Amino acid sequence: MSKFGNSERIVQNCERQRSQMWTRFDRIRPKLMEIARYVYPNALPGLSKDVREIGAGNEYEEDDAERYTSVPFDAFRIAASGFYTNLTNPASPWFSIKTPDYGDGSEDKDYYAEEYSKLTDATRWLMGWCGAYRGLNLVYKHLVAFGFGGMLLEPDDERVVRVTCLRMGTYALGIDRKGRVDRCVRRFAFTAEQMVEEFGRENLVYGILEAARRGDVETKYVVWNLVEPHRKLKGIGTPYTLSYRKFTYRSVYWCPEASGNGQDGLLAVRGYAVKPLVAPRLMFETGDVYGRGCGADALGHCRALQTMAESQLDLADQEAHPAMMAPASMADEGLRLGPLEVNWYPDNLQPNAVYRAIGQPPTGERTAREMQRVEMELRKAFFNSEFETISAMEDQTAGDGRMTATEVRARVGEKMEQLAGIATTLNDELLDPFVTTMAAYAMMSGIAQAELPQGGALPWDIKYESAIHAAVNAQPINAASRSLAEAAGLAEAANDPSVFDNFDADEMVRDVHRKLGAPERYLRREKERDAMRSARAEEAARQQQVQEQAVQAKALKDAASAPVTPGTIGGALADAGQGGMQ
Repeated sequence: MSKFGNSERIVQNCERQRSQMWTRFDRIRPKLMEIARYVYPNALPGLSKDVREIGAGNEYEEDDAERYTSVPFDAFRIAASGFYTNLTNPASPWFSIKTPDYGDGSEDKDYYAEEYSKLTDATRWLMGWCGAYRGLNLVYKHLVAFGFGGMLLEPDDERVVRVTCLRMGTYALGIDRKGRVDRCVRRFAFTAEQMVEEFGRENLVYGILEAARRGDVETKYVVWNLVEPHRKLKGIGTPYTLSYRKFTYRSVYWCPEASGNGQDGLLAVRGYAVKPLVAPRLMFETGDVYGRGCGADALGHCRALQTMAESQLDLADQEAHPAMMAPASMADEGLRLGPLEVNWYPDNLQPNAVYRAIGQPPTGERTAREMQRVEMELRKAFFNSEFETISAMEDQTAGDGRMTATEVRARVGEKMEQLAGIATTLNDELLDPFVTTMAAYAMMSGIAQAELPQGGALPWDIKYESAIHAAVNAQPINAASRSLAEAAGLAEAANDPSVFDNFDADEMVRDVHRKLGAPERYLRREKERDAMRSARAEEAARQQQVQEQAVQAKALKDAASAPVTPGTIGGALADAGQGGMQ
């Protein structure tokens, strides 16, 4: 028994899971390597090399694909950056954390709304501080190319959260009975000095310690890491219950090369109060461990485009350096076809005795047309049309036959709606666990000074305000606009404006504001709004009272200064008044 408990049993369990998960991943590795060659070559080293060789300056040895056009890589980059910019753009507030109508009274609701706003601001700050957006950028690339990705969000003494984007080919995933990714096993390489710094001297064998003492920076050791739910705590608390500090996930590190001399290779067992693994999938069916990305859909087009581009280059080469025909008597003369070269021929031959072997070389127009068609299909597979239309918003101009701003916005809305399904999938697979985990770290580290109900336990209501989500949320707004237009027509036809009494303008305005993705802080609280209306009504009533008093005073003044006519009531009153005075 070690300080980790029955370490031998722990290592055996980890090795069993590693073998099962790694065998499953090795079945898809060849296809992933082919996708990497034609779409994302940066992922090749992790898929094809031993982890000890990664970063040794030989990253391009396995990159043997001949590429003649950059169109597939451009399409891939547009898709990856499009998802990153239009879903999680760090330059704009793309999410807010709320609680769904907590509290019985408006005071509780307003109070907790302010507290959750503090948590939102702290979480956004933490994402930028710990470098989480760099990890998101790589995850989007893996999602687009391969259909899945992974990153670990672990506690860190310096940056609160250490974000590790898992390199493609160096990890394998596992799912639970509900089909959700809940574990992963990965491998990486450390030098002896790095192992001592990370795991301590007491967990390493003499050979590794001696290498660290010598300062050996060349020899690397393979370390395995399994992240899984901590089953001993099953049913005690949810992974995101901040008020319960015991571990619900654990991370086991072991190194086969560190075993021997009474040690079994176990390096560390660490626990997490929140789920540290974020492993999204793009397109998948029930029971699938790994997803399918745009790279798999476009792989055939990528291969065909490279082949046709090579053919185009061959045709251009034939045009520049054609095969020649010449008399046999000139076999020993040789032909010099460079600029300003002079070829001497016998006096009995004419200059046109040397000519092209093929009179008119092929132009390649048919291949060029087919390349355009394949390129269009390839870009469609990578959603380039959708993201390029979104970019047109920044460059649109009216006139000259181009679309107006209103037309461009409508077109953007249509393109965004086509991404609605993927956005919904990424909400569940990527954004929800990512935001929730980062918010949990903000709470536990004390960065978020917010008093939340139930100690901050889930469920939280996360509202997304990105460009894609705003377009998806605009669908109810468009329906509401059509409903108002129909009501206006009915009111005009019936000459009855009371038709609009069926609409709650306040609710519509607030709902439209939120669905368009505008910041929540721009809206006044309902309590403040009602107070402003009450003050405005009181001021209007006071002004009306002042006006009425002024009218009455004027009437009295006019009556007093009016001439008295004998024989009238006023005259009789005046006479009576004068008589009384006598």
